[in-house]
Amino acid sequence: SFDSKSITLRKRAGMSLRDLAPPGTPAVRRAICTMLGHLTPDTRAAAVRALGMTSAPGDSEAIALLLPTLGDAEPQVRQSAIESVSRVAPVGHTATMAAVMGCLALSTEHKLQVLATKTLQHLAGAEEGEATPGELL
Repeated sequence: SFDSKSITLRKRAGMSLRDLAPPGTPAVRRAICTMLGHLTPDTRAAAVRALGMTSAPGDSEAIALLLPTLGDAEPQVRQSAIESVSRVAPVGHTATMAAVMGCLALSTEHKLQVLATKTLQHLAGAEEGEATPGELL
């Protein structure tokens, strides 16, 4: 459960939500949203991943919920956010591109810089055959 003191259990709870209901199910989305502002960075990162995994591509509500997480103070949350927006946001989504650029400017971690750059290429409709964000990890 998301209320557990165990980080591992909270992560598992977030990840198992995708198997319980179809993408965008309101009850699942509410459960995830309660954890997006959690004090623990690992819990926020797990909630961001779960939101990305339980949302259909192009889900505008999910995109709106994910964009602020690209500015989280913790690198693991930003990484989960980049991976999630890469899955959910459609090619050419300008608000997502702007938020990823902001995340890139915030990030001093090489791994995040590479991931953000590849995500921007993906969102810009980069040529087929180039690496996608998930292939970098």
